[in-house]
Amino acid sequence: MGKSEGEIYQEVAKKFTIEGIINLPTEKDILSITRSNNPTEGDVWKHKGQVIPETQVKVLQEQAQTFLNSNLWKVLEAELLWQAQERGLVKAQTTVDMITGKSLIYMTDVINTKLKAMAHKR
Repeated sequence: MGKSEGEIYQEVAKKFTIEGIINLPTEKDILSITRSNNPTEGDVWKHKGQVIPETQVKVLQEQAQTFLNSNLWKVLEAELLWQAQERGLVKAQTTVDMITGKSLIYMTDVINTKLKAMAHKR
């Protein structure tokens, strides 16, 4: 019986994440947005464990909305998805090729989802 897609992906990933060589980010390094249940309170945005001031949050929201609606993002998103299709389906010759294509699709979705979350104003 062959290896599952997840097992193959883990083997490939291990080659690039050798501890001590690559300093991988943790959850504390990324932008987190905690939605408030109270509509009169603002959401809490944190980056690198620090709360982002409301004035900076507004700037980031505007930038995210602008980028999300920009022709640049539409061009880049289409390019990423086309590359994923080409590498992961059309020209795929190995399981790693297919995983690479799926990874590009996932990465594109992560960026799009984060931009939408950042652009969302309460």
